This record gives sequence, C-alpha cells and structure tokens, in this order.
Amino acid sequence: MGGLQGVNGAERVYCPDMFMSPEAGWPITADALQGVDPQSQTGIMREFDDDAEHAIAFSIKVPLATTTLRLRIPGRAGDSPAGPENIVLRLHARVGVGLWTGPVALGILNLPNDMTQSHSVASLLNALGLTPGDAAQLLLSRNPGSASDTLVGRWFLFELGVNFS
Repeated sequence: MGGLQGVNGAERVYCPDMFMSPEAGWPITADALQGVDPQSQTGIMREFDDDAEHAIAFSIKVPLATTTLRLRIPGRAGDSPAGPENIVLRLHARVGVGLWTGPVALGILNLPNDMTQSHSVASLLNALGLTPGDAAQLLLSRNPGSASDTLVGRWFLFELGVNFS
C-alpha cells in the first residue's frame, strides 16, 4: 500500500508510493505508468494518456473532526499543446471489500502550456462515502472520455498533496 508522508494534516504522496491493483472489482484497472520525467530526466512521474482511463491509487487515514478532502495536483502536459487544453480528473473511494464510491468529478484542470501547473481541488468527505477516523484507499483517474478533456496525448502527475479540513 502507498503511504503518506508529512505532518500536521498536510501530506504528500510521491509517485513511487502510488499503487494500482489488477484486482477484479476495481472501477479502473489501467495503471498510470510510472517513469522518469522526459523533460527533466530526473523526476519520477505518473503518465495518464488519452487512450483509456488510467488511474493511481493511494491510502489515507481520514483525521477526526474533518469534512473536506483537498488535493494539490502538480502536473503538466506531456507534449506542448497548440493552445490551452483541459483534463478532467475523477476520484473513487474504496469503502469496503469490493465496494467503491464515485466517481466524484474533481473539475476541469486547465493546462495553458507544457509547463508544470499546480491545481487545487476539494471534495466533501460524505460525497466520497468517507467518515472521519476511517482508513481508505482512493483512486485518482483522468477521464479522457469526457468531452471537456481536450488534451491530446499524455499528462504527467508528479505527486499529490493531501490535506483535510
């Protein structure tokens, strides 16, 4: 299981800590491949292509007395888009053996160019079926089947910032 690193409720999930499972019963089984960022040749990233809905998973512990999950999502287009493009991200939560909520739409992320952009999105815990105090697995995916996902090609994710309020 991928873990979180951090203090005071603000956590980071690094690409090597993200995981996928080929298990039947997961809503998405296409893994966002892990590799070296071709631009920097040093950073580890996850690649979400436009040919299928790719995903990564990670584990969290929901703190007590919280109602909202916030994600900070630093990423960039894999290739220079001709103009501003969008991607659509969704989130599923595992709430029991073989039981998943979602997908919960996280909104449309605008990519004006191929430079790294950091986006912030939020979801109420009850929309994900999560309860404070629970441990959970989350599945983050790019939905290239959405008409609002206009980026042709790859989108790279570098890490996730996770916070609760």
